[in-house]
Amino acid sequence: MDAVAAQELDQLVVGQGAATLGLDARVLQEHVDDHLAGRRNNYRLLYHLIVFRAWRRQYPHLGVA
Repeated sequence: MDAVAAQELDQLVVGQGAATLGLDARVLQEHVDDHLAGRRNNYRLLYHLIVFRAWRRQYPHLGVA
């Protein structure tokens, strides 16, 4: 995993990323831990959450339907 991806995952879990996306940080942390430990391949979920968070930062004035 590269440094940018690691930083984004950290912001999702440790920062306010999970809360701003309406997610439970504990559940998200479990997904990240499972992925990093090799127990589950959660790349699709984590990638989409990172992209969604970036979209929300870019367009904060738009709501989610």
